[in-house]
Amino acid sequence: MKTTSMTDLNVHKKISRDEMIEKLGLETLSKTDQIRIVQELDNVIMSKTQLAILEVLPEFERLQFMQHINTGNTILASRFLKENIPNLRDLVGEVAERTIKEFMRIRELKA
Repeated sequence: MKTTSMTDLNVHKKISRDEMIEKLGLETLSKTDQIRIVQELDNVIMSKTQLAILEVLPEFERLQFMQHINTGNTILASRFLKENIPNLRDLVGEVAERTIKEFMRIRELKA
């Protein structure tokens, strides 16, 4: 499967990198480490969101979505998702929140 970010699909709520760093409590780390962690977390959120999308789509729609992704047509993929998953923004938000909470719990355990 071709990697397509949720930013490419324009389906997630915008949050600035600074807001994410503050929310995750990363302010004391170097800028390089902050950026690396936020990017890695974004990749995890993207992967989990793609899995959640595939889980809610019926098989035929899943195949159509994958065709759009595999051809790199993010405009059609975005439109397809918005038409076939009415609560898409909620789904993305839930996945992001769960993933961020998991990250914060793991970080607390390591502290």
